[in-house]
Amino acid sequence: TQSTWVALESLDLSRNELPVLPAGLLRGCRALKRLDLGDNRLAAVPEDIVADCFALEWLSLSRNELTALPPGFLAGCPSLEYLVLCNNPVAALPPALRDDCPRLRIL
Repeated sequence: TQSTWVALESLDLSRNELPVLPAGLLRGCRALKRLDLGDNRLAAVPEDIVADCFALEWLSLSRNELTALPPGFLAGCPSLEYLVLCNNPVAALPPALRDDCPRLRIL
């Protein structure tokens, strides 16, 4: 259950050919620091997927089918330093990305 995920610090869902992610999947995962969603078939990500992930430092969405990220998608991730988006046809990044993630160093 999701209540057991409260102390979860790392989650690797890569290479699962996931076409979608359920909204609220990571609700309550406040300790999550590393999330790998790479190498799936994601064309979009739910706007709230990392809303509770205040400790998130590393996020990989590489090798998916993303063309855009929702505005405010990373607003709840002030600790994010690494965002990996390689091998996606992303045309533009949300304008508020730097404001939402002031520690972001690698993109």
